Amino acid sequence: MPKVKTHFEQVPLDVVRTVIEEQIWREAKIEQEQRLREKVIAKEGVVVAKQSKAESDKSSQGDASKEVNETQQ
Repeated sequence: MPKVKTHFEQVPLDVVRTVIEEQIWREAKIEQEQRLREKVIAKEGVVVAKQSKAESDKSSQGDASKEVNETQQ
């Protein structure tokens, strides 16, 4: 029976385990940072939405007061 030849070097299991643990750690760190960014973006979106609503409320109140002043004159 012919001997099977591989075209790569065999790596000790400890080295593979170390590389995979580091990769898992990096991926977990990246996911954590992405979740944090999403939360920050969501909070900023809520703040921006509140600010734009407040600005539109102020402008509509200003328009209403202008109309009242014009009708009184």
